[in-house]
Amino acid sequence: MPRSHKSVHTKIISLFLIVLLSLAPAVGVAAAAEASSDPAGSGSETLDALIAANPQVPEGITPFEAMTFMVRRLPNTYFAAATGFLNPDTPLPATIEIAVPEGSSIIWFGEISGGPITGDTNFDPEDPAIKRTENGFDIYTATLTEHRQAQIEFNLFFSPVIQQDDGTYLLRMEYTPLHNMMALRFITNLPLGSEALTQGFDLLGINEEGEDEFFFDVPDPRAETLYSTTLNYSAPSGRGTPNESRVSDGLLITGGVTVLGLVCVLYFVILTRRRRAAEGYYDEDYEGYEEDE
Repeated sequence: MPRSHKSVHTKIISLFLIVLLSLAPAVGVAAAAEASSDPAGSGSETLDALIAANPQVPEGITPFEAMTFMVRRLPNTYFAAATGFLNPDTPLPATIEIAVPEGSSIIWFGEISGGPITGDTNFDPEDPAIKRTENGFDIYTATLTEHRQAQIEFNLFFSPVIQQDDGTYLLRMEYTPLHNMMALRFITNLPLGSEALTQGFDLLGINEEGEDEFFFDVPDPRAETLYSTTLNYSAPSGRGTPNESRVSDGLLITGGVTVLGLVCVLYFVILTRRRRAAEGYYDEDYEGYEEDE
């Protein structure tokens, strides 16, 4: 099972829990800037605004405030992981739902501590009581009791990478959030010696294998909307894609990765300005934030 791979160590730093405490609703850009200097009580107001912006959420479900979708390249294959973050003021227990493409083979599903995987609590993805299928997605529902982050990891049936005529490679990632959120971040790692050629991707850090990891932010993602991005990169000969015969070449419909091999530090700070507080819509600016392991 990939989560117990001896050469990797799961590391998710939930900086949402730090940053979102300082967010406050406001009307207009100037009001938002002023509100950001007064964090008192802002967490609960942010949660209320998020819930108000999600009238389509089923009763009893708490929407995620932000998500990451990660493409993780391993030596012989790719994996996928979608991770959701609740508002830090969300009372526990809280029931969440998270989606993957219909028919996906689930590796692991559970709530994550943000530290070693020994602190994570898993759910049984085979339990029919927590799974339903709608509109091309398998939707998993679970109740978080210990942590405000949930993660679902699954196998990929196709490679998210193709080689282009010029010899460079194109990696595609796509994800559809179930609910309105404040932020969606795509993350992936590249082979040793690679160079990212697409503007808009920023360096996240270096993982345990010495590989560069990059991210791309989507501000203000809307419910049931497909978001996609492609990363063009060059790589040394023989390193462009994993050497695995069972992984077919082609663009992945829903791109992905597992965070099992993600050992780098996750920079994820959101400075949010409310655009229309009454409707719960947001504009975001992102800044890097470094946290020691």
